[in-house]
Amino acid sequence: MDNVIKTDLLIVGAGPAGASLACFLASHGKTGIMISAALGCADTPRAHITNMAALECLRDIGLDRACIDAAASGDNMVHTRWCHSMAGEEYARVYSWGNDPKRKVCYLVTYFF
Repeated sequence: MDNVIKTDLLIVGAGPAGASLACFLASHGKTGIMISAALGCADTPRAHITNMAALECLRDIGLDRACIDAAASGDNMVHTRWCHSMAGEEYARVYSWGNDPKRKVCYLVTYFF
């Protein structure tokens, strides 16, 4: 019984939901243990968009500015492409996220900080 760890909180999974939960709990003074099946961090991207609801949650724990500063601009997301690998043969490419020049889209973005 020497290997028993006692904790009030156990978060299973260190993906976006588990990591966010850990941050939110920590912002309220709670501590615990988070476990994950993965041995470490991913070495490839896991998200390409952060919606406004997610950004509001990040703002609540003080991470919004760091995320905005590290983010790529929308100019980097003109197309969705399907390919064998990142630098491999491209099978298809389409305009995405309202970037088709045939569409006229007006975006109004308001930030409250």
